[in-house]
Order: sequence, then C-alpha cells, then structure tokens
Amino acid sequence: MTKRLIGLGNDNYQNILLNSGEDIWNDPNDPSTGNGIDDDNNGLIDDWKGWNYANNSNDVRTPNAHGTLVAGIVSAKSNNSIGISGLAGGNNADGVNILPYCIGVNAPIGALIDDAIIDAVDNGARVIQMSLNVPPSSAIDISIQYAIDNNVIVICASGNAGTAVQYPASNNNVISVGGTDQNDLRANFSNFGNNLDIVAPGVGIRSTNLMNTYATQDGTSFAAPQVSAVAALILSVNPNLTAQQVRNIIESTAQKVGGYAYTNTSGRPNGTWDDEMGYGLVDAFAAVQAAMPQPVITGASLVCTSPNQTYTLTNAVGSVTWQVSNNLQIISSSNTNITVSPISVYSGGAGFVKAIMAGTTVQKDVWIGIPSVPSSILGFCCNGKEFGSESIYEFTVRANNQGVNQFNWLVAGGTILEGQGTNTIIVKTAKVTGSNKVYFDVSARVGNSCGWSSYLWRSGYVTSGVGPAIFSVYPNPADNEVTISVADIQAISETDATNEAISVGEVKIYDFFGSVKKVKKTNSDQKSITINVSDLQKGTYLILINRGTITESHKLIIE
Repeated sequence: MTKRLIGLGNDNYQNILLNSGEDIWNDPNDPSTGNGIDDDNNGLIDDWKGWNYANNSNDVRTPNAHGTLVAGIVSAKSNNSIGISGLAGGNNADGVNILPYCIGVNAPIGALIDDAIIDAVDNGARVIQMSLNVPPSSAIDISIQYAIDNNVIVICASGNAGTAVQYPASNNNVISVGGTDQNDLRANFSNFGNNLDIVAPGVGIRSTNLMNTYATQDGTSFAAPQVSAVAALILSVNPNLTAQQVRNIIESTAQKVGGYAYTNTSGRPNGTWDDEMGYGLVDAFAAVQAAMPQPVITGASLVCTSPNQTYTLTNAVGSVTWQVSNNLQIISSSNTNITVSPISVYSGGAGFVKAIMAGTTVQKDVWIGIPSVPSSILGFCCNGKEFGSESIYEFTVRANNQGVNQFNWLVAGGTILEGQGTNTIIVKTAKVTGSNKVYFDVSARVGNSCGWSSYLWRSGYVTSGVGPAIFSVYPNPADNEVTISVADIQAISETDATNEAISVGEVKIYDFFGSVKKVKKTNSDQKSITINVSDLQKGTYLILINRGTITESHKLIIE
C-alpha cells in the first residue's frame, strides 16, 4: 500500500491494478476525466486507479515523492532501457500490479490506514506494503487481522529511530523489515528488537521520483518494498501458496550476513534469528527457488498388462529424460508424459518410473503385476500349534503396498464367523473332547487389479486344552466387572521371544453366537484392564485377548 504517481516507466505495460467495476477515464493519466459516477457502488467515485483517502478523491498523486520511491522499488519495469528496475517489474513484460492509496501527504494519518487496508483486501490484493509508522490503533489491528484472515501478506518498515520496532510493524501479524548498509550490517538508523523479522538493503536506494526523475534515499521505507516485491515474485511462481507459507519461505531462506549471532529463539519457527537482523537478509533468488512447485510424477501405482499406463510430469524444469525399471518397457514418451507396460505381469515385482532433469530427479515407485505372497498372518498363539476347543480367535493378514484391495481366507478345523473379504477374520474353532485333536489351518491370499497372490498358510491343532495361560481373567464368574491381566511371564517368554504379550493389548468380549459385545484397548505397557460387564445379560461369553502376534481366548460366565 503506497502513495505514488500514476504510471512508472514510459512503456506499454500496465502496472496499476485497474478497477474493472469503474468506467475508464477519458484520459488514462487524468483522474478528473472519469464519468463522475460510483459505477461499482463501493462509495468511491471513479476509483479506477486507487483512492486518495486524505483528500477523499480518486487522484492519488501528491507533492510528496515518498510513495513514488516505494512503488518504483517494487514495480518499475525491468529491461526496458528506462531508468531503474523494480524487483517485481517484469522482465520487459507485465510485472506486479500496484493498487495505490494515499493515506496522508506529509505524514500518514492513522485513522485512514484501516479503511485502506480493508479496501485493498476487498479489491484482491495479495500483498499490502506499508512504509510508515503511526501510534498503535485497535482499528488498524483489526484491519490487519482481516487481511491475514483473507490470506493477504502484510509487510511494514520497522522505522528509522534506531530503537525498538515501531507500529504497525510491531504487530505480530506483520512482516517487519529493517535496513542494512553496503557492508551487510544493520543500518544505524534501522529499528530492531524482538519484533524484527527480516532485513533488506536500506542505504543508498535508487528509485523513481516525481517529475519523471530518479532519487537516492536511505531508510527502512525503502527496504520494506524489496521484501514486498519478493513476496510478489514468490506468488508469481506459485500463486496457490498461503500468506503464512510465503512468510515462512521469506524468513527461512534469508542470508545470515554480517557476522551476527543468529541464535535459535523460542517461538521462532523458521530458523535462527538475531535481534538486529531478524532471520537475516532477504534472498530473492533463494526464496523464489524454494517457492517453485516441485516436479511431480502422477499416475497409477499399479501396472497390469492392459491397458498401458501413462504417467504425467508436472512442473517440469527444462528437458526431461525418462528411465524405467527393468521390469517395465517404454511404449512412448515426451517431455511431460510417458506410457509404459510390464515385461511380465505374473511374476509381480517393485518398479519405478523416473524423470531426470537438470539438477533434479523425480521418481514414482510402482508395483508391476499380481501381489506377492502376504508377509505374515497374525493371531496364532501357543507356538502357533494348539488352539482351544470351540474358542474364538482373530487373524489378520499383512500385505505390502502393492495395490492390494482384495482378501480371501480358507480355514480348516474351524468356522469363519466374520471378516471374509477383509484383512481380518474372526474364527471359531471346532469342538474337540478328551484327548482328540483336529488339524487346524488358516490360509490367506491377497489380490489387486492384476490378479491374486499365492496363499500363505499357518497350521496347528485344536485340542481340549491349549497349554499354559498367558493372561488371567477374574473374577470368573463375574457380575459387575472383569479384569484381564498378564498372568505368567514364563509362558510369555516361551511363547514370544519379543515379549509382545507383556501388555494386555486389545480385549474383545463375544457372546456364544460370535457377536462382539465389548471392545477395549490398552496402552502399550498396560499389564491389566478392567471392563464393566454389568450391562451384559447372564450367560456364557468368550474373551479374546489380542496382543501383536499372540491371541488367547477364555470362557467368561456372567451371573
């Protein structure tokens, strides 16, 4: 937000943001040639090129060159062989657009600033530049918060008294900018302290002046627009960034110049900081590089025989060379796209598609063909060999990220109560009496769009007893509550060398028809858990205790 003359540079590029809701002036350089009508009904007549709040007119031109100097630093056209180049003036092309406001002539008028900020936000500004200081104001604070809430960046000069940062730069929502000299040291006039965020050159700054001339000035007023211009450049390469992201980039890419301490300070999220230099000297190149969207390869993570898969590279940098893993073949490619097919879909295997650019390599990992055999089935207990008669167990299959979206289970010596088609099933074992035993087998395979893997199987026996219990359940019978706790540490060490069962894990209570009635989980080191069962009807239930690779079931009587 600046005070300035209409027009910078004698060229054909428009750097003033034009209000499309207002009628065009008959003479584009004469504010008095408007139609005299408030065409957009915003209360400001003929505000085609900003507004003068000090004089309540559409003529933002004043005899004070301060705003013109500030505006030139931001937006004077580049490479047009005229005068100076603004940081965001465009490379002999359209650069940043400025929406000029006059909020005072010889000095800023604090009572006008909040209206100008709100109007700038409402007119689509992405960056608000203020090279001024005024006494603190709740109205200005509210307007700054309005800007932040609408994703607008607010940047302000820290002041030139060589003391603490002045207002409104001291507002925490504002990026406060100090000034440096030619030796990358804090300029002796530059305000500093806890509210300082960053610095930019503030001594001997050349810019546009009144009457088509140029002038050289010192001050943080001329450092701040350099940071505003960098914010505009960041948004020019990545307009989707939020105001906070832009601020983070500016602060985190700053140069640590001048030999200052730059120590980490509590509440400073973007790196080391110093009270005289903030995060350091603004670095336009590093900031723009950090803001540029990174190249990304998009496309399917699974490749089957048909159809061929096409991958797209976004945000490519220069010429692209494509590479693929040896289980893929390239059908066609361009600078931004590649189409591939697998050498063989039936063996299955990991692969990749890679784009190589100048200084950058981007890779997308893919899976080719059917899934591999699942890595494990969890839920076996007691050395995975013995299961209790008419007991309930939970089994989960682990599969790698290979486009798996289908599960198939086979069970011998038991019945699947629920979960077929998912990665977890509940099984009730067969009834066994006396010294008899029944062969027990759980097998699982996984599938993706290319087909099915082979089965992974785990086997054991169903007997009338399952060996030493790892967990105890008491009281049993129970009426109001029941406690499950680790009972036999020796049994744990014999059962699971990793001691996964040292805590209770997850407990489920089933009725004898296989319906889940209670579920409760414990912390990783919790050795007991108490469950309220007063709301369960009297009868016989099964408790399933599941801890990692170990499950154990107990019969529970509710009286």
